[in-house]
This record gives sequence, structure tokens and C-alpha cells, in this order.
Amino acid sequence: MPGFPEYDSYDALGLGELVRAGQISSGELVEECIARIEKVNLHINSVVFELFETARARSAAGFGDGPFAGVPFLVKDLIQRIPGVPTQEGSNFFKGWTPTDETNLYRRWLDSGVVPVAKTATSELGLLPVVETDLHGVTRNPWMLDRTAGGSSGGSGASVAAGVVPMASGGDGGGSIRVPASCCGLFGHKPSRARNPSGPIASEHWSCYVAEHVLTRTVRDSAVMLDATHGPDDTTPYFAAPIVGTFAEAAGRDPRPLRIAFHSDPAFPATVHPDCKAAVEDAARLCAELGHHVEEVSPGHDTVALGRAFLVVLGANVAAEIHEGEQLRSRRARSKDFQLMTWVTRMLG
Repeated sequence: MPGFPEYDSYDALGLGELVRAGQISSGELVEECIARIEKVNLHINSVVFELFETARARSAAGFGDGPFAGVPFLVKDLIQRIPGVPTQEGSNFFKGWTPTDETNLYRRWLDSGVVPVAKTATSELGLLPVVETDLHGVTRNPWMLDRTAGGSSGGSGASVAAGVVPMASGGDGGGSIRVPASCCGLFGHKPSRARNPSGPIASEHWSCYVAEHVLTRTVRDSAVMLDATHGPDDTTPYFAAPIVGTFAEAAGRDPRPLRIAFHSDPAFPATVHPDCKAAVEDAARLCAELGHHVEEVSPGHDTVALGRAFLVVLGANVAAEIHEGEQLRSRRARSKDFQLMTWVTRMLG
């Protein structure tokens, strides 16, 4: 590593504090991030598009005085648009498509002070909980390269876990922040719907299933970034309830005793690995030791009906997304443009 081996011992707020104190420059952090991408990406395949020169220019020109001023950041290659930068969504159909407009949440990330250095891998259209695409290949878990980093925000999860950045963006419709956070040993919070903006291109994503935020190594980074980005925009058809105080204050406050229910059986027919079940039980035990009321319960819902309802909504939204893509690409979509699961899901819609 070229100059700052302690880089990955800091979270994003910690790096921002170093920049503000003049102990290190944003440019030095960006170069450290780039060096780490170049070292690990061959092994984990988490970065799919480099923004190195743009990052160098931003770190030199200025990045405001936000809480993460000057800190390297990675952006998931799905939904969020950066003018002049391809948005390919893990799909051959969108390969090379480059927007000219900018999404509001991306602008709020910039206003927080971060310096985007690259875009990260996603499953095709964000559908699967693993990142294995025809366009970019397999994203691997840095803790064990023969295991998945999860998905659909697997590129972001793998990058944070590998120490490339302390924080990277993700989106979550059915676990796409939470799954890679679990696989990679990170903190992944899915905000309430409409807590963060979806505009101006869309008013919501996947009929409000999707919420976008970040994957981090610390809770405080996630909370402070949510403080920086939350709130409606002009396209929001509904809004999340206002909060009292800040998310950072809430994250730093000892909670009152809570009633916590946990459930370690899968919602659909599947086998849970004993290690995963033990991890859930360990977490429940820890919560009880902290003074909370914890009990194991069964949700009792009709899993077949739930699965059908989810697929109806998902299929309709994938079909709509591919139809929109046809307008953007000025050509009809064909089955060979997509992976089989994506095309089948589209047919359901």
C-alpha cells in the first residue's frame, strides 16, 4: 500500500475527521483507495467501473464541509445515475448505456462530502441475492473467496469488507443491503420507504419495496449518512414520518428495554446452515443479556401466498423496467439479452 496502511482501521467519520484536522489530504485517501481496488479487485471482482480521474479531480477541487468531506466512496451500479458514467445494472442489455441526468440521492451523497471512486457490481437488475452476471462475472467474499458476498449489493459489501472503502451504497428490495451485510460481516440498514429520495427519474422503485442507503463497518457511519440524505423530494408520492432528533443521536443512545421477537426458520422451503442459526440465537442471547425481553416466535403467515404476491409485484416491475430500457436503448429486448432468471421474472409481469 502506498502511504496509509492504517486506512482500514478508520470508519468514514474517522477519515473525515483526519481530513478536517489536516492530518491527511483527501487526495491521499483517494490514492489509497485506488491502490486497494487495484490490489484486491482481481480476486473479489467487486468494482465494475472506475472513476479514478473524476475522484482525483474532486479531491483536488473541493468537496464541501459535510460530515464525510474528502472520504472515498463507492456507488452501486444500479438505479443511481451519475451524468456521463455508464449505468449498466449488471445486464448486457444496458451495457454501455450512459445517462446525462443525476439522481437526487446521488446528489445528497455528494453534499455529504464523499468522493466517489468507482461503481460496484450488482446482480442483474438487482434481482438475486448473489452477484453472478453474464456481464461482469462472479463477485466473491473477501473473507473466503469460494463463498458469495451476497447480493444484490454484493460489490459494495465485498469492497467494504475488503477495506477498499469504509462505506459504499446499496439498495434493498428483498434483502439486497441486509444479505451482503450478513455475508460480509458489515452493518446494513434498510431505511423505511420514502426515508431517502427516489427522484427525479422515479417516484419509487419496485412499488416501494426498494430503499437505498449504504453498507458500513460502523453503526454511526450509517446513522450520520442517513441524517445527511433523508427527506422527501419533489417526486415523492408519500413520505416517511418525521423523526425527533437525529439518527446519529438515536444510534448513540442506550435504548430502553425492548420487546424483541426472533425467528430463525426460512420464510420459504430451504435449509438454514447451523452456523447461521447459531448466529441468530447468539444475537438473541446478547439482547437478553442487555436487558431486553426476547422470545422466539413464528410469524404464522401463509408463505405460499406471500411468495406469489411478492412475485406478482416483482414481475410487474421487472417487465416495466425492461420496457423502459427498450425506450432508452431504442430497440426491443430479447431473451438472449438477459440471464434466464431475469427473463422468466419479466415474463411473470
